[in-house]
Amino acid sequence: DVGDDTGFVAGINKEWDLGDGHSAMALGEVAYFDEQDASNAAGIYGTVGGSYAWSQWTASLSYSIREQENGLPADHLIQTSVGYEFDFGLGVEVGYRFGDEAKDESHTLGALLTYGISF
Repeated sequence: DVGDDTGFVAGINKEWDLGDGHSAMALGEVAYFDEQDASNAAGIYGTVGGSYAWSQWTASLSYSIREQENGLPADHLIQTSVGYEFDFGLGVEVGYRFGDEAKDESHTLGALLTYGISF
């Protein structure tokens, strides 16, 4: 019963201005659900990550783990990306994700185009 799902999430992040157009950010998050996905199994998630920005470039890396109380192996997710924002507002980002979920490994490549409009 989805209505019986209860959870808690806490996160923290910190950004540093390194000067001369450089900055870095670190984050951490933990989440707990007592009956995730409408099952009777509790699960806990943990994520750590960071990013680095220099001028118009950005790069990020994160790792997540999901432990479940139903006897399944832990899931592991790793994501990395790099992006560039042009002076005229167009942003281009490419990323890669590796997943090991219930011992099923997957690889995902992605791309994102954004365009900022001021109003």
